[in-house]
Amino acid sequence: MKKTGITLCLLAMSVGLTSVVSAQTQLPNSDFEDIQSISGVADNGGQPYNYEYDSLGQGWISGNPVNRYLEIDHIFMKDTSFTHSGSHAIVMRTDSIGPVVAVGNAGLGEFVFNESNPFASIVFGAPFADRPHAFAGWYTYKSVGGVAPSDGDDRLINGDSLLILCYLTKWNSTLEKRDTVALASWTSSETVTDYTEFMIPFNYFSSDVPDSANVMFLSSSLGYVADFSERPFGVKGSTLVIDDIRMHYSGAGFDEYAELNGTAYTVGKKVVVRLEELPSDASVRIVDMAGRNLVSRQLSDKESTFELAYSGIAFVIVRSEKGTLTRKLYIH
Repeated sequence: MKKTGITLCLLAMSVGLTSVVSAQTQLPNSDFEDIQSISGVADNGGQPYNYEYDSLGQGWISGNPVNRYLEIDHIFMKDTSFTHSGSHAIVMRTDSIGPVVAVGNAGLGEFVFNESNPFASIVFGAPFADRPHAFAGWYTYKSVGGVAPSDGDDRLINGDSLLILCYLTKWNSTLEKRDTVALASWTSSETVTDYTEFMIPFNYFSSDVPDSANVMFLSSSLGYVADFSERPFGVKGSTLVIDDIRMHYSGAGFDEYAELNGTAYTVGKKVVVRLEELPSDASVRIVDMAGRNLVSRQLSDKESTFELAYSGIAFVIVRSEKGTLTRKLYIH
């Protein structure tokens, strides 16, 4: 088990991992019952102190371990009153370290501290080779709102929001990079006091079988930043609790959708979505690599254009009862 340290937030990246294909594969320690107590003595400017914290096993990590010596909100809890089942659940709270927001986070991978860019200290990825239909689990969430940041940014004034993200990748040996096979992402600003099930459909971008699964939970969705050039946002006290996650397979309303006839492409900073026919219930989501919504709305025309103040990889997901259209685009 690798020791973890406090970091402000995280950059989710895939790693090159392989696995053996198996039917209805599940993620390790998906009930979060494997929690290890770690203790020792550290030096603080010549003053030794005892430290003790709880760490998730089997590849689950966080930038915010429970260090009971530090009097800040902690990410892991053992209080059974907060669990959906068993004795343990993950608790993630947004706090602050001086003037900088520190977002509660957890995911699959390893923590390797990057001194030049602490935001890139967490590398995500675990072996996984299957094609589930949805990413599911149980959660509660406290959304703290009504607070506008001092710099006038109004993105949080109506309430903080959680982020649950799972994407499946496969190593492309020809191009020596990871290809995104499927994405399941969800944000919500609704406060939920009792354990409630979430089930997020995967949107597949290829017919490949993945070799790696990547998971990220954030108590504040705007806390995901790539490096020091961006500023994480969140409201202190926003709290996400997760328990009993699972990969959901066919048989309960998440069978493969037919593909809508159409396409999506970029023209500069604009994304164009063009359908051969427009189902009355068609909606579009454009999300970034962190699963954050760039666009989310109903479609009213066969051809729609969206101008984005964003550069990088984006996923276009058009859904209706008649089928789906998914495209992975690079916006310059």
